Amino acid sequence: MKNKGSRGNRGFNNNWYDKYNWLTGSEKRNKLYCWSCLLFSETKQSPWTSGYDDLKHLSESLQKHGNSEQHTHASLKFKLFGKNNIQDSIDSAHVQSILKHNELVKENREIITRLIDMIIYLATQEQAFRGHNESRDSLNQGNFRELASLLSKYDNKFKVFLDESSVFTGLSKTIQNELIESINKVISEIIENEIKMSPFFSWQVDETTDINCRSQVSVIFRYVKEGKAVERFMGFFDASEGRTAADLFNLLTENFSKYDITNKLIGQTYDGASVMSGELNGLQSRVKQIAPQALFTHCYAHRLNLILQDASTSIKECRFFCKHKRISHIFF
Repeated sequence: MKNKGSRGNRGFNNNWYDKYNWLTGSEKRNKLYCWSCLLFSETKQSPWTSGYDDLKHLSESLQKHGNSEQHTHASLKFKLFGKNNIQDSIDSAHVQSILKHNELVKENREIITRLIDMIIYLATQEQAFRGHNESRDSLNQGNFRELASLLSKYDNKFKVFLDESSVFTGLSKTIQNELIESINKVISEIIENEIKMSPFFSWQVDETTDINCRSQVSVIFRYVKEGKAVERFMGFFDASEGRTAADLFNLLTENFSKYDITNKLIGQTYDGASVMSGELNGLQSRVKQIAPQALFTHCYAHRLNLILQDASTSIKECRFFCKHKRISHIFF
């Protein structure tokens, strides 16, 4: 490139290309350009976009243009050119991954909802969950598995899940127990909040023996909710370590002291056994020591039971039969 001046032709030094990497030239037009501005400048009025040919003031013009705001913006766009598209692709793939994950989570929640409904149904109907033989060849795999099989006939999404799921089927005893515990926790929290909002409550406690001949205590709470008396089963509690009045008192206070027994317990109901209803050392007397307002009421449901129990003790054959019946579990 050459430029005519008063003292002859001026030649262009190619070293300028090394010093300014944005500088480019056209031999055909015999002009210099700024490559960044040529591509991304918002205005085309600059000589560096229309063509620069003043070699006499080239050094000054190069430095001035390189520091200009227009050139800085164009250079930034040039540096980012191509990278935005890659980032957009990455962002798009990431969004699709999130959407796919969310859809999978939604489907899994729908499956869990079905399993929870099955558990609530069987528990409400007081049906056993597991069967004696839960293998695929069994004619009766238990209520839980059989109910799942029945629902899958009318629910294609549930059927696909049962047929294709290899890691988590939701039918194992471990999953059943974990879901039961989760349901129990949610229900317990609801009951706990209701009791805390109620100004008072009463309880009914009864000691019984399970199928393994282990002693356990069942507890029922009664309180007022929205103007109506409601009754809630609080659970079974192991009492095999001791069934004295002191043991039962400790069991109740350890599990239910969070409900402010001292101020809110106004009634207590037990059977007629001395360990429960005794006025001096029975459970009811111990409860009254911490909650004097808790009136004791004999459980009406136990009247017939106690009459039959007392009557049978006077019959020798009945006493022997019941005695041998109580110890038969040791051998079976």
